[in-house]
Amino acid sequence: MANSLYSDTRLNESLELARRSKSIVPELKHWCSNLKIVSEYGGMIGQMGLPTMNYVSCPQAGGGGGMNLERVAQDFIITNCQDCKFHSEVFPKNLGRRILESYKEHVDKLNQYRKEEQNIIDEVRTKIKGKILDRFKFSKTTEISILRLVDKLSNSQNQLQIARSIKESSGLKPAFFSSLSLDYLVLFLITKIFQVISLTQLSTFYLLTHPNYPIL
Repeated sequence: MANSLYSDTRLNESLELARRSKSIVPELKHWCSNLKIVSEYGGMIGQMGLPTMNYVSCPQAGGGGGMNLERVAQDFIITNCQDCKFHSEVFPKNLGRRILESYKEHVDKLNQYRKEEQNIIDEVRTKIKGKILDRFKFSKTTEISILRLVDKLSNSQNQLQIARSIKESSGLKPAFFSSLSLDYLVLFLITKIFQVISLTQLSTFYLLTHPNYPIL
């Protein structure tokens, strides 16, 4: 009984996806006259006139395929169509425009996040420099040394060696890592992670973070 319900659910989901893929073909074709959409029809779903596999490509770029035409189109357009000199729009109301508009909004939000993150890092660095400059009697020399070391991460060309020194210090003198130095290290690492995500990788990042991307 459970297997039967599961099979029925999977079939209904596949049918819904196939119907959705078929329905967006006209608006996808309106995006560019060079766009080539090829669909395959297999099994029971195919016999109902619904696609089971869809491929998107053009003379200037090869593309991928999948049952979810919407997802395939998003990946192809974001990766290949931006600033394409061969682009030839068929009709203004099309799927490609909405995909790129939504993608741009996502990139803008990500860039804003990076800017806010950098502002926080700059603020923490200012506090670090302030603490280093202040000669309070209660300030521990070792703690100041740790702050100096952490602060070097942003400007040094030898970040790997500095990171090793920080790791070594954390093992020998963990008590001297103040909350200020720990906050800075966390923010620095987060920034580095986002720097790894280049604009060419953003299409994949975008799709992974938008599993239920809405087409309006």
